Parts: sequence; structure tokens; C-alpha cells
Amino acid sequence: WHIQNRGQKSFSTYPATRSVDVNMLTTSDEGSTGTGVRVCVADSGVESTHEDLSANMIAGASVDYSTFAWGTSADPIDDEDNHGTDVAGLIAAVADNGKGSRGIAPEAQVASKNFLSESVVIDASVLADIADGVFDIYNYSWGSSVLYTFYEIEAIFEAQMLDSVTNQRAGKGSVFVKAAGNEFQYRVPSLLYRHSNANFDGNNTTPYTIVVGAYNAAGVKANYASVGSALWVSAPSGQSAYPQMVTTDRTGCNKGYANIAYAGYVPSFNTLNSSLNPLCRYDVVF
Repeated sequence: WHIQNRGQKSFSTYPATRSVDVNMLTTSDEGSTGTGVRVCVADSGVESTHEDLSANMIAGASVDYSTFAWGTSADPIDDEDNHGTDVAGLIAAVADNGKGSRGIAPEAQVASKNFLSESVVIDASVLADIADGVFDIYNYSWGSSVLYTFYEIEAIFEAQMLDSVTNQRAGKGSVFVKAAGNEFQYRVPSLLYRHSNANFDGNNTTPYTIVVGAYNAAGVKANYASVGSALWVSAPSGQSAYPQMVTTDRTGCNKGYANIAYAGYVPSFNTLNSSLNPLCRYDVVF
């Protein structure tokens, strides 16, 4: 629905609101499909051999910080390293190949910097490196668990972003895109508190980052999405009971969000019960 919203349900209780999308088919028809664009997905690893991603992975550009092996694979390491593969599919899953999904920029190239795995110890060198490299765009689909206190940005991370927006792309600068956060709602245990502001996360408050909020398929702010003056733009996202977005998942029904253990949490498409996804290579995200 986020690419072309016709009012479909997409594995949800309620249908989408027609035309609430990013109008990407018009952009694609005009020839803008991400060709030549290099995207760094700094997250929890990307399954580089996935049938809908492998053609768009940049050889030798990924980093596994658990071993500090630069230029090698940065695939998921631990059982919970699922998020990065989802994100990469939303960005650059190959289009028109008869496979399960399509990215917003299906001809863009992707590299993985796996720094969110539990196997990684995040230190100064890691923080500097996730903002460094020959990339056009850095995607940070993560946030800090801020409640009522301000979380300061690490100086070395901010300094490297400044360097990249100043010097990369022959002086045009790299682009940093970051999620505002999912901290608007907090439940303890049955009472719902609304709290937190995107500005509480110092990683959102630099002038170098496009901070992105989230809206659901009805065109309304997603119930979890953080708000605040740091936001530049809002973009489609899932929300429970509203239409979902199909993307790539770790291959195999014993891995990723399609793991049968998640059956009580995610729609049936994500489990062994779906004939549409028998090999559990895809999932729907919210």
C-alpha cells in the first residue's frame, strides 16, 4: 500500500485509505529507480544471499563489527538480528523478478553495517565507522529508549557525520536518514502512557540528519511514532490492525520474523501457516 494505495487490506483488520502513499510509481515511470545510488544500512545485519536482495548488495562494502572484518559480509549473527533484512527490503528489494516484494528504490545498491547485533560491542571506532564510507545515503532505522531524559549524541559520531556531509560525493555530501523513534506510547502494564519526544534522542538533533516520523495506511500518525521539532518529514509505516508492508525476511521458517515462535504476535503471512509465503522468506512489518 505504501507504493500504490488502492484501499487494500494487506493482512489487516481495516483497509487502507486510498491514495495515501508515496506516489513512487510515478517516480519509477519517470526513470528514477535508484540506479547508481549506494545505500548503507547500519542496523542488525542484512541477509546478503536473500533471493530478493543479493543482486543489489555491494560486494566488499559491508562490515561485521563482531570481528571487525571490514569489506566482508555483515549478515545477521544472532537469532534476534532480523530488523536489518526487513529494512533493506523496504529500500531496495529487486522489482519485477517474480519474487516476493519490491523496494522503494529497486535498483539501488546496499551495504550492511551490522552494529546492532548483541554480539557487537559498540565503541568509538564503531560509531565513527557507521557514518563513514563511499555512500550516497546512510539509513538509520533505530532510536534510543528515551523516556524522560535527554540522550546525548556521541561526539565522535557527530564529527564523522559532519565530515561525511561536507566531503563525501565529491563535496555534495552524503545524506543521513534516521527514524524519529517508537517511543510515543508506553504501557505499564495495562495503563497507557503517552510520552517521549524525538528531541530527547541527541542522535536526532544534529543538522546533518533527515529525521523521519511514521504514519499508517489511513494517513494518520502511527500510534507508536515519536513526535517533536526534530522531524523533517513523515513516511509510511505499519501499525497493528492497519495494512502492513511486505518486505524481505531472513530465509527459513526457523529464522527472522517469520519464525513460528512469533505466530501469536504477527499476522499469519509471517508463519508456516501461509501458502503465500511457504519458505518464510518474507514478512509483513508494523
